[in-house]
Amino acid sequence: MKEIFVNWCGKLFKSDKKFIERYGFKFFLSIWQFKIEPDFLDACLEYWDPNLHVFKFRGGEFVPLVEELQAIAGWSYSSNPIALTPTLNYPQMFAFYFNISFSEASLLFDGDLVNLKSLALKFYKSKEKSISHDSKLRALALCLVACFGFASLVDSFLCDLRIFDVVMQMEEGRDPTPLILAETLMG
Repeated sequence: MKEIFVNWCGKLFKSDKKFIERYGFKFFLSIWQFKIEPDFLDACLEYWDPNLHVFKFRGGEFVPLVEELQAIAGWSYSSNPIALTPTLNYPQMFAFYFNISFSEASLLFDGDLVNLKSLALKFYKSKEKSISHDSKLRALALCLVACFGFASLVDSFLCDLRIFDVVMQMEEGRDPTPLILAETLMG
């Protein structure tokens, strides 16, 4: 999955990056243009707890402040935070959002979970003319938000369906910071 993300993000055009920036990934997209030292990355991964969103050291836990998270992601405080919708017809919404058939959308679910690997494979390198470029970028954004913003909701590439609601609201410019903070505190 990591290889798919790196290759997918590495092939984005400038206009694609602008599209993805609305989800708060300006920093992540730009950092992939630089060579990252494997030892540094190994150290970050060793000390990062994805369920609690903290770095754990012998002396305690360290977590980015809300303001630091907003600065890194490029989000600004908004009086319009994300609020999860209690019930959505997810397969129908997926079909509409990604411009695919209802039966194709249904194949991306495993019960109440989205299969991120199936989603990424469906849209990454897809040659289907019926799949728009924007739909491919939306699929990438959903995978990135799920894996980086809400890692504790992802298990074996299966992610809680509510992440789709989060992504749709982020696209509308709603502020995810309070939701990420709440998810971190409840983690």
